[in-house]
Amino acid sequence: MKIVWNWIKKYWKWIVFPIGGVLALFGWYLWWRKKPEKDDVNSVTTDEAADKALKETVEAQANKERALKELEEEHLSKLSVMSDEQRKEFKEVRKKPIEEVAAWIDAL
Repeated sequence: MKIVWNWIKKYWKWIVFPIGGVLALFGWYLWWRKKPEKDDVNSVTTDEAADKALKETVEAQANKERALKELEEEHLSKLSVMSDEQRKEFKEVRKKPIEEVAAWIDAL
């Protein structure tokens, strides 16, 4: 046993380096091997679902514009006496939800 221990102490590099080399090659193989290809489908959204979502978005925007026009017609007297500063603020408020616009006009 002492002879084996002395040989290992003297030639340990000849044991460690080949094993390390084999492990490095195996790791390189695992890293660079060809990965399984996925389906070409990028999204699970169908054309019908995308069309429906687009239609709903356009409809919601149209509803908001219509509600804004009605709100402006109702409060025409308040809106006509706004200052320039309030007009600039109103343009920014118009981008927000209709409830916030109505609250802003009521606060005038």
